[in-house]
Amino acid sequence: RANNDGEKKENAEMDWERSFESALRNAEQDGVPILAVLRQSLSNDEQKAIDRMASWPQMIEYSQEIAVIKMVADSPDGKALMTRVGMKSTPALIWMDSYGNPILGQALPDTVAPIASVIANWKSTLASIEKFFQDHQQRGERFLARGKLREAYLEFSFGASFKGPDAEKARAGQKKVKQRWNELLEYAT
Repeated sequence: RANNDGEKKENAEMDWERSFESALRNAEQDGVPILAVLRQSLSNDEQKAIDRMASWPQMIEYSQEIAVIKMVADSPDGKALMTRVGMKSTPALIWMDSYGNPILGQALPDTVAPIASVIANWKSTLASIEKFFQDHQQRGERFLARGKLREAYLEFSFGASFKGPDAEKARAGQKKVKQRWNELLEYAT
């Protein structure tokens, strides 16, 4: 990633985002993942482990290519992320897509290899998720066309709670189902 002046950042420290909103903005603009590093608010041991991770040369390079943000696990956003990916302990890494949807959670590793693996496989991970949403969207459309409203609604529900274009399609599908239900209700009355 480049800084606001368009120049490549060349420094020997991790490039941390200032806020979650700036991480979202930069991730969406650059089409890169967001890596949230979560810790308990008062834990010095966790902070030391995060500082150690932030000193790895390869991690410093990655921080210039992806949006990396520090978060407190006790905060409402932190708790929601931990719950969403099923993480119970900190320090933890939560990977999100460029829309802020949590994708993957992992414990803070002892080496950069697990982080490198996620980054190397990021495009295929997103492609799998996109295919998952498209499959549910297509099944929902087929059920809706056949008049199977309950099944259609359930298929659209898989993506409706997320952010992004696939989620918008799922919410639009749910809206169609609700309109059909209302039409049927009006007809019945």
